[in-house]
Parts: sequence; structure tokens; C-alpha cells
Amino acid sequence: IYNNKKMYTKAQEIGETLNDYEILSTKVIDSYRTFKKVKSKKNNKIYSMKIVDFNKIKDLREKKLALNEQKLIQDLDNPHIIKYHHSFLDVSTNKLYIIMELISNETLEDLIKVYMEIGKPIPQEEVLDIFYQCAAGVYYCHRKNLIHRDIKPRHLFLINKKEIKIGGFGVSVDEKKRGELNKLIVRTPRYMAPEMFTDKGYDSKVDVYALGCTFHILCYFSLPRDFITIPDMYGLREEIVDVDKVRFKNWDYYDQSIKNLIYQMIDRNPVTRLSSAEVLNKIKEI
Repeated sequence: IYNNKKMYTKAQEIGETLNDYEILSTKVIDSYRTFKKVKSKKNNKIYSMKIVDFNKIKDLREKKLALNEQKLIQDLDNPHIIKYHHSFLDVSTNKLYIIMELISNETLEDLIKVYMEIGKPIPQEEVLDIFYQCAAGVYYCHRKNLIHRDIKPRHLFLINKKEIKIGGFGVSVDEKKRGELNKLIVRTPRYMAPEMFTDKGYDSKVDVYALGCTFHILCYFSLPRDFITIPDMYGLREEIVDVDKVRFKNWDYYDQSIKNLIYQMIDRNPVTRLSSAEVLNKIKEI
């Protein structure tokens, strides 16, 4: 992969190595991605470090996306998005190091589990605050022509129990590069919009669909379409595209305007589905 000079330049080299950081803690994400809490020996600041081990990635498209991630996020500057600082590539080990602002390990997924365990719905005021921060971050990405493609509770980080920051840009793409959009790399099928399973292409509204699923599980502790088993991709496609039921739990707890918003976000027709700008405006009106 590094023989391709064009691809290689997508990783910024700033003269740093792993030896320039003190490792404070480690969290393994999957077979090729690891997060570390680190302290810079140069400025004594604490950061989050994402390490991508290219030796363990077999799919060439995954390698390209990993290299492209830092290029896509380096110019993002929004209070609801994890701040990128810099990155460096260690050719000797085939590993990419992405340095970001320090984030906690707590995500929206953890908050949902807490309320599920105590058997109470999340207060509406808190839900609307989370709605707004998530929508504001997604809208900002879309203004930058960036499609996240993997919005879900696990990628929405909780800072100080109240601030939301979007992470998980590993499969994000530039909307202007249309060729990348049809090269589907499945991350979390349950949050993927129906059009992502067709050959018709898709746009930034797939993020709105995923965010709608996230809002649904935040309020009702379940996805709008419950998949107990997923036998194969064909069966998954059939269930997502053809089933139109939306099952709400805690139905009477939240205002009708919240239910309407979620339903408009998970509209399986991308033409009539809300845009991120419309979602943000509707949340302000609730």
C-alpha cells in the first residue's frame, strides 16, 4: 500500500514517533484498531491516540479509508466533533497514528444502558439536548460535504456527562467524490438506510436515517426495526427495504413532536426524508 505515493501523502508526517508519547492506558477496538490515552513528551498535554495497524487489514478499500480518515477530519472544527490534532505514519511498522483531543470512554450507548437497567426513560429535556448536539454535529459535517456513514450511539461520546462529540469517522467519505459512495463497506447494518442496500447510490441523508435510529433507541430502548437474526445480506436487505413498521416503547412518555421527528428521520424514502438542516430546525421548534 505504501508503494503508492499518492496514497502515502494522505498521512501527514510531522517528525514524531510513538516514542514521543507516554502511554497511559490502552483500549482495543478490533483486530486492527487500538485507542490509547497518551501524554506528549514535548508539551505534556494529554491526548487520545488512534492506532491503525495496516498489517491486519486485508481489504484494500479499508486501507484507503483509514489513510483518508485523517485527511477528511483534519479541517473539522466544531464543538460537537472530536478535534483532530495531527497524525504520523510509521512505515517501518505499517501503522498510522492519529492524535486527537482526549475523550472519555463513555458513549451514548453507555447512557442508554444505564437507563435501561433502572427501567426509566431518559428525561425529555435531556433527550432534546442530546438531539440538538448530535444534529448540530451532523449538520456541520454535511456542510463540509462529509458523509459519516456510521452514526450510532457508540460513536457519540459523552464529555463530562453532558457534552456530545461525534467520532468514528473510519468509513466517512467526501460527498463530492461520488465514486466512493457505491463502494459499500458494512459497519453497522441495523443503522444503515435502505438505499445503501441498493445500486441507486445515496447521499448525506443516510446519516439522518442512522441518527433517527439512534434517537429512537435513545427514547424507546430499541431500534425501529428489530433484527433478531441476520442470516445473510439478502435477508437483511429484504427486511430493511420492505418492512415499514415502527415500534415505539415508552410511547406516551415523550411529546408527539418527538415521535413525528423520529419517524420523518427514518423515512425509508430518501427524497421525503428530512435533511440534517431540517432536523436541526425541527429540534429547535420542539
